[in-house]
Parts: sequence; structure tokens; C-alpha cells
Amino acid sequence: MKYSRLFLSIQTLISLKLEFCDIDNDSARHLATALKTNTTLIELEIFNNRTGTAIDNVFMDYLLDIFEQNSTLTDLDVSSNEFSIRGVKFLTNALKLNKTLTTLNLGNNQIGDNGIDYLSAALKENEVTLINLNLSRNQFGDKGAQHLADLVKENKKLIELNLEWNNITHQGRSDLIYALQYNETLMQLYYSVNLNDRIVLKQPLINSIRQMKTLTTLDLSNCQISDLLMEPFAIAMKNNSTLIDLNLQANEIGDTGAKELSNILKENETLQILNLQNNRIYNDGARYLADALKTNTTLITLNLSDNKILEEGEYHLLNMALFNITLKTLYVNNDKNLIELSTFLINTINQMKTSTSIDLSNKSLRNPEIRILANVLQSNTILTTLDLHHNEIDNGSAEYLADIMKKNITLITLNLRHNKINSDGVFHLCHALDKNKTITMINLQNNFITDQGANRLNFVLIFNKTIKILDLKGNHISVKLANRIANSIQEASIINFERDTINDQELQELIDSLQNNMTQTTWNLQNKRLDGRAIRIITKSLYNNTKVTTLDLSYNTIANNSGRMFTSILSHNNTLLTINLQYNRMKDAVAKRFAKALERNTTLINLDIGGNYITGRGARSLAKALRKNRTLKCLNLQNNLIDIKGVQSFANVLRENQVKSIF
Repeated sequence: MKYSRLFLSIQTLISLKLEFCDIDNDSARHLATALKTNTTLIELEIFNNRTGTAIDNVFMDYLLDIFEQNSTLTDLDVSSNEFSIRGVKFLTNALKLNKTLTTLNLGNNQIGDNGIDYLSAALKENEVTLINLNLSRNQFGDKGAQHLADLVKENKKLIELNLEWNNITHQGRSDLIYALQYNETLMQLYYSVNLNDRIVLKQPLINSIRQMKTLTTLDLSNCQISDLLMEPFAIAMKNNSTLIDLNLQANEIGDTGAKELSNILKENETLQILNLQNNRIYNDGARYLADALKTNTTLITLNLSDNKILEEGEYHLLNMALFNITLKTLYVNNDKNLIELSTFLINTINQMKTSTSIDLSNKSLRNPEIRILANVLQSNTILTTLDLHHNEIDNGSAEYLADIMKKNITLITLNLRHNKINSDGVFHLCHALDKNKTITMINLQNNFITDQGANRLNFVLIFNKTIKILDLKGNHISVKLANRIANSIQEASIINFERDTINDQELQELIDSLQNNMTQTTWNLQNKRLDGRAIRIITKSLYNNTKVTTLDLSYNTIANNSGRMFTSILSHNNTLLTINLQYNRMKDAVAKRFAKALERNTTLINLDIGGNYITGRGARSLAKALRKNRTLKCLNLQNNLIDIKGVQSFANVLRENQVKSIF
């Protein structure tokens, strides 16, 4: 009785859905009574009512009353209700009386072979209007399939039939396939996931598909279709002119089967959706399909995910997508639609025709994409800067980039930092550098290069006189190899081998190497955790150095004692132009030392001591020194502890001195 009042108020409903409602016989009676006079209901769904009382015989008796009176209902869903053969009998009688029902969902019940027999007999009646029938998960086998085969032969109205997840074996499949050639209305057949024995296609399927005049959707997923069965299938499909959607997901189709399907795609002019997900297709199969799709102008969606396709096969598919203007969806190894990726590549290729600089950083580019771009760039005569940092570039991509470096005559700057290149990838780049005469800057920061790759790079750079800037920071290169490379590039202006830590011996080796390099003008020693001993080594090295103009010691721990030692450089060195000592825990004592040194120094132009612990007292000492110093142009004191008096002390200095910037 719990739904009786509710059912009295459904006289004007168009759609009624009752899921997990535990409808009892009394509620079913009230529902039937209400629906007898309803003149608007089109859709009725009563499914998953298994909590205590399954909808069965009594309800079906009431349903018969509904069908006798109702003249509007078109869709009925009574799936997952466990009604038995007697319930099916009531339903078939109702179908004979009803003149409006077009869609019936009986999925996930217990109909069995006998129930299918009753249902098939009812649907053979000319008066039955049903066009969509779902019989999935109903525990019927070959006998039930035979009844349905007889129905398929005679029924002139059924358009969609779902037979998934039953117990049909090869015999039942053969009966159904044979019957299809006599049906002129069925457009969608779903057949996947029946018993796990080999599907018998061959001649029955060939005859059926050849003669099918209406079927637009065919679902043969989970049917264990192998390469041996694809040849007869391909023969049949060549003459089919109706099929639009073909699902072959979760079978055993390999490269040979893919080749047969590619032959279909070369000739077929109607197929728009092809699902080959979760098969056994490798690179060769992908290449066969890619070749076919270069000329196919009808396929819109192709799903090849969960196969065995690697980057070689993906390259062929992606390259095809650059030229195919019909395909809109292509999935291979991940959730990324390759058609969207191909659109990005097309836009990039077009940009390369006019731009001198291309930024492709942070695009998740892998070998297939790099290979396509490399093919274009080999003959490009405009591009000078290519930025590929933060991608998925590995040794394979490095080989494709090396091909660019061998043939391209305009590229000057190549940024490959934060990728996955190791020493093997460096070998490819080195081979290209043997021939390249234009690239002056290469950034390989934060890759996986070891001494093995660095040693090869060192050998090449002895003879390459073009490279001016080389960044190998964040790799796994020893100081010893770094020194060798520094000595090999005698004309380089910047060589960066920055590492997180460096001991005294390594620091001395690095300093010795830099001293011997006649053109190295920048020493970058930031963030090395340098202590007092390290500062003593650097200070001593710079006393008589006449080449270094820029020294970066930021983010270390120089502090007061080391700072006082370091300021003595300004009294001895006459070539340093820029010094960066940001964030070194220096206090007023060091600031006063710098102030005294600046009074005598006549070469330093830029001094950065921001981010330390300098107060107004230290600032006033620096301001006083700048009244005498006429060469310093830029002084950075940001992020210190300077008070308002310290700031005011620079006011007059800015009017009297040549300092351009104090901040």
C-alpha cells in the first residue's frame, strides 16, 4: 500500500522511473489502475526491484491490463527484476494487445530458452510494433538463439537487438549470422561477451554481411575473433554498403587482422566508427591502418587504445592524421586524442614557415611528435631558436634532433633543459656537432648525462669552434669532466656546470680549470654551500685574475668572517665588473668592509648584496662610500633590514653620484 497514494497522482506524467522501489503486488495493482486512465505516459521504467519481492507473475497480470487500455506508452524497461517463464507469458500476451510500444528492455532477468521461445513467437505477429529489444544477461543459449534466428528471418520491424552476456556458443552464432542475410530491417546487433569458444564466422558471415541491406551497427566485442577469422570478414565487408559502426573491441586481432581491416578501409565508403580497443595490434598493424586512412574519407572515429602499439606505430598514425581531414577522434595509448595533437603540430609547422623563434616548452612532446617536427625542420631556412624545455624528450628524440642539426643551416639556439636525455642521447647530439657550424648555444640543464656522455662531448668540442654557451647544470657530471669541457671550449663566454654541492678539492680543480681558460669571463658558483675555506680559495684565485668580469656567489653561507675576507678582492682585482652575493647571511660588518673597498675600487659596476642581514648602520656606511666611488652604477640592497634612516642616507648620493640604481 505504500505507493498507492503516489500512483493516484500520475494521471498527467510523461515519464515514470521506479528503481529499487520494492514494489509489492498491491502497489502494482494501484499502478495498473492509475495507468489505465493515463493518456500522456510515454516511458515507464520499473527495474532493480529485487529487495524482498521480485516483480513477477502478479504484476505482469496487471501489466496486461495496462496494455489493453493505454494508448501512449512507447518505452518499457522491466530489466533486473527476476521474473520467470510465467511472467514472460503474460508479457507476450500484452505485446500482442499493445499497438504503441516500440522499445522493450528485458535485460538481466531469468528468461532462459523457453522464455525466448514465447517472446519470439509473439514478435512474429504483424501487429506487434516493437523495434528495439534488449535481451542481454538472460541466461539463454543456442536453443534461444535459434528461436531468435527464426524471428530475425521473419520480423519486418525490429531495428535494434541486444544479445550481450548470454550463453550462446558457436552454433547459436552461426544460426543468427545465417538469418541476418534474410532480414531487411535490423540495423543494430549487439552480440559481445557470450560463451568463450571461438566464434564461427567464415561463410555464414560472408553471406550475411554481403546481403545485409540495413544493418548499420555491429557489435562483435569479446568474441575471441583472431587473425584467421579476419580474412573472410574483410571479404564480406568489401561489398557492404550500410555498416556505420563496427565494434571489435577485446578480441585477438593482431597485425595480420589489422592489415585485412586496412584493406576494408581503402574501399569501404560507409564505415564511420571502428573500435579496435584491447586487441593485439603492434606497430606493423598501426602502419597498415595509417596507410589506409591516408586515402579513406569516411571514418570519423578510430579507437586503438590498449593494444601493443609503441612509438613507431604511433608516429605513423600521427603522421597520417596531419593529412586526413575526416578523422576527428583517434586514441592509441592514452586518453589524449591524437587528432587534437595533430592539429597542434599542423599549427606549429605553419608557424615555422614564418617565425625565427618557436617556443614548444611544457607540451609533453614525445618521440613521435619530435620526429615529425624534425622532418620539417631539416629543410627550414628561417628558424634560429628552438625551445623544447620541460618535455618528454629522450634518446630517441635526441637522434631526431641530431638530424636537424646535421642539415639545418640557420638554427643558433637549442634549449633541451629538463628532459630525459642521457649519455646515449648526447652521443647523437655530438655526432651532429661534428658537422654543425651554426649552433652557438645549447642548454642541456637537468637531464641525465653522466661522465660517459660528458667525455664524448668534450672530445667533440675540442674541434667545434662555434659553441659559445653550454649549460650542463643539474646533470651527473664530475668536476673533473666539467673542467675538461671548459678547457675544450676556449672561446666560450658561459659554461655552466652548477651542482648543489662541491668540496674543496673539486672547487680547486674547477678554479684551476677556469684560470686556464683564456676566454671564460663568468664564474657561476651560486648555491654551492661554500664555507670559509672555499671562500679563501676563491679569493686567492681572483687576486691576480685578469679575465673574470662576473662572479656569482649567491645563495651560499659566506657570513661575516668569510665576507670580510672576500672584500679584500676589491682592493686587488681590477677586472671584476659584477658581483652577486645575494642571500649569504652577511651583516653590517661585511657591509662596512665593502664600503671601505668601494672607496678605492675603480672598476666594479654592479654589486648585489640583497637578501642579507644589513641594517641602517651598514647602509649608511655604503652611502658614505658612494660619495667617493664614481664607477658603481647599480647597487642592490633589497630584502635587508634597513630602516628609514638608512634609506634616507642614499638620497643625497643619488643626486651627487653617478649611481643609476639603488634598490
